Amino acid sequence: MNKQVTNILNKESFAIFLRAFTAIIGGYMLSNLLATLLSYLLPNQAGAGAVTGMLVSYLIYAVIVIWVYSVKSLRDIWRHLFIISAACIIIIYQLIPEKIL
Repeated sequence: MNKQVTNILNKESFAIFLRAFTAIIGGYMLSNLLATLLSYLLPNQAGAGAVTGMLVSYLIYAVIVIWVYSVKSLRDIWRHLFIISAACIIIIYQLIPEKIL
């Protein structure tokens, strides 16, 4: 194989790997944070809210995976994932009945 073709394949393969890594890890992180936030915000009993949040997390995870593969810039994806995750963490911390720290 030509060296230029090998370099292109390696760059494209690495970009696909980064997208998959972002979809798996970032999607898991954000879907669990949103499920936790949803369990606190729903006006149900604690157990019902947690179950509903976990059921909705599958839908959220699927949407995040599709979104990761539809956006052009990987930097924008990580930036949005961190901003949304930080907002979720702050809101969840404010909603926790017994403060950890």
